[in-house]
Amino acid sequence: MGSAEAIETRMIAVAKVDPNQRTWSKASSQRELDSVARFTDPGERAALDLVREEIRDEPILDIGVGTGRTIPLLRPLTSDYRALDYLPAMVEVSRRRYPEARIDVGDARDLSGYPAGHFGFVNFSFSGIDAVGAKDRRLVLRAVHRVLAPAGIFLLSTLNIDGPSYRERPWKVRLWPTRNPIRIARQIATQVAGAPLNMLHWLRLKKQTERGFGYAVAPLSAHHYGIMAHYTTLQRQLRELEEEGFASDIPVFESRRGKRVSLGDDTSRVDWFHLVSRRLQRAEDGASLRGARPSPNR
Repeated sequence: MGSAEAIETRMIAVAKVDPNQRTWSKASSQRELDSVARFTDPGERAALDLVREEIRDEPILDIGVGTGRTIPLLRPLTSDYRALDYLPAMVEVSRRRYPEARIDVGDARDLSGYPAGHFGFVNFSFSGIDAVGAKDRRLVLRAVHRVLAPAGIFLLSTLNIDGPSYRERPWKVRLWPTRNPIRIARQIATQVAGAPLNMLHWLRLKKQTERGFGYAVAPLSAHHYGIMAHYTTLQRQLRELEEEGFASDIPVFESRRGKRVSLGDDTSRVDWFHLVSRRLQRAEDGASLRGARPSPNR
């Protein structure tokens, strides 16, 4: 069995015991992902607008591609586009929709199947990195660092522990901003109707909750509280990037309005962040390689 086939077989086996994989493999979860057209939010749009011209014609690795939302956003920018997802069911959908794209079953914690220093841009969208725990996030960062070219850009999104998503509970109704009374009524009706299933999943998964300094792993309201997600402070995420060889003085966009945020800003209404980081030169080689390419925060 080839290495790609072995990885795919292993990921199918993992899906039987991983609650996140089990939930995301359902047709209902795929439909929920498909309901997001193009950009997830204004923050993602702002981040991609910032780097689009710099990453044009660069090799691109698109991690956590899901059902293919980001393929039409990124594949037209390059002739060297690769994508992967750890859900075989999602990969099957993406391959069917975009047969011309190269899409692999794989795990962001182990990118050994991709050449070192090759990609000018790595994208990990929709808080995909939050599907792994605190320790395994370091494995993701190290794997991405290895495959990025010097000064290559890493765009990731991550859930904000100080924001409203972390405070959501199945017995609370959360209304997303709108002035349309019909949409407000639909939001209320949908949440009330889903409350029993939400509570069932939340009670089952909350036993796995973990809390540490600047982070937590807890049930996420998406998919009827059917997945566990990692939440972090902005300060902790920037520190982790720096410790794993990435720039930390970087542009960060909030999800709600696509505005730039910095340490010390009030982020209590921000669900997640989009961070535009960059691989630095290896520590033993001395100074940063940020001058090798135009920095996205200039």
